[in-house]
Amino acid sequence: MCARPFAPPPCNATAILGRGFGCWQNAQPQGAIKQKKNHANLRHSLTAKAGIFTVEMRVQGRVVLFCLLFFDSACRAEAQQSGVQKAISEFENYLNMAGSRTAADFQPLTRRERTDLYLRSLTNTWGFAKAAMSAGLDQWRDKPQEWGQGWGPYGQRAANIEGQYLVQKTVSYLISAPLHEDNRYFGSGKHGIWPRTRYALASSMLARHDNGELRISASQLGGVAAGAFVARLWLPGSQNTASDAAVSFGITMGTNVAFSVVKEFLPDLLQRAARKKPGKNPIPND
Repeated sequence: MCARPFAPPPCNATAILGRGFGCWQNAQPQGAIKQKKNHANLRHSLTAKAGIFTVEMRVQGRVVLFCLLFFDSACRAEAQQSGVQKAISEFENYLNMAGSRTAADFQPLTRRERTDLYLRSLTNTWGFAKAAMSAGLDQWRDKPQEWGQGWGPYGQRAANIEGQYLVQKTVSYLISAPLHEDNRYFGSGKHGIWPRTRYALASSMLARHDNGELRISASQLGGVAAGAFVARLWLPGSQNTASDAAVSFGITMGTNVAFSVVKEFLPDLLQRAARKKPGKNPIPND
């Protein structure tokens, strides 16, 4: 019998292209494959961060809502004169002000007055509101990252702020009593924006002694430093170094300097607001 002639298999372009693409895939360098995996991981990471951002915005919305409700209740209280006076007194206590009194009206604190101011500062409504807002900002910035997101971590951040405040106020109180330092802010009694601003900036780190003399406030500096450094004991690794404490100390002291200017001009704003009685319109002159 004659041998059957050899016939090549039918040409299939799709199969040939498929085998060629597979060979090309196998020939790819490992670096290209890793790059593709990195791109996939990046997409996954971005998706996860988008989810975290959504959670943060929800938390921020609840914090803003809480603050709006708080200030709404404060505004409703202003309808009654007693409510206004109480709100002003609480705010002045939060800012550690001596009301609208100036340096010429200074009288040394008694032990009972000093203790009363300290205890009131620990339960001040404005302090709680500030802690809630600051915790919301830290939640939005995911600071510290180890605590994550959610209501539990938000509570940790609020407790951290309140804890620092408690340590700061307690240490300041314990130092100021034996040194007879009065850290309350007394108005300058001066006239003009610049003279008053200069006085406020100069007195932001000073305390009055029983004789009325202004000196560097050891109790204020010690209290702020204690709050900044003691907090490192419960903060996670990303924020428990001495440099982190130094940054916190600097931020708090800078904030105190800025608020001294607010304290100088705040009584003027409150007096102007008090002159506008609700429900009474000024009588025009004939």
